[in-house]
Amino acid sequence: MVTDENDDYINLYCACDIKKRVVRLFFVYANNSGAAAGEQDFEVDVSMDPETADILLNKVFTALRIERE
Repeated sequence: MVTDENDDYINLYCACDIKKRVVRLFFVYANNSGAAAGEQDFEVDVSMDPETADILLNKVFTALRIERE
């Protein structure tokens, strides 16, 4: 998310460990407008229910399979 007032970012990422067959969702806040008042970059894990994790994992493996074809 970027606003006209600053250039800070909040991004949602999905990381997959294909060897362990697990996915991780997390937000990353990137402070690009200067570290005023102790602001720092940070990340926060997002909790998922097992069904959502399975859906994301299946999407990753489907994409990998298509990529290898």
